[in-house]
Amino acid sequence: MNQSTWNISKAPSQKGKVAIVTGANAGLGFETTLALAQKGAKVIMACRNKSKAEKAKADILQQVPDGDLEVMEIDLSKLKSVRSFVKNFLEKHDALDLLINNAGVMIPPYQKTEDGFELQMAANYFGHFLLTGLLLNTIMRTPASRIVSLSSIAHKN
Repeated sequence: MNQSTWNISKAPSQKGKVAIVTGANAGLGFETTLALAQKGAKVIMACRNKSKAEKAKADILQQVPDGDLEVMEIDLSKLKSVRSFVKNFLEKHDALDLLINNAGVMIPPYQKTEDGFELQMAANYFGHFLLTGLLLNTIMRTPASRIVSLSSIAHKN
């Protein structure tokens, strides 16, 4: 298929599916959340900043009024926050069709997290690794589930 002719309208319905999108309030995470909402998925907007996430949710609901969106707070640079997010998610959901590991920071000023990690490694890698690991049993029990981990070429600049 010619990529230039593909668009979200050609994607199959995602009705009945549950997705988590990290960093869902901006950029590619926002666009992914919007597309999944358009296709009928329940999308968990996993974001560090709850007020920005609520604004993004409102923006998406203006375009997809019947969108099924839920904001859940997670700070991927804090392992305690990742564990809390997973606990809260699993209290409400017993299936996970899509885990989209999208959130990230790029070249922040050097600092260590409360866990003792450099911030970029903690947020971009260790947090998503723990999130995926803690959700893996649920993902594996969900038929045809998927994990998508994004990265960026921004470092080339």
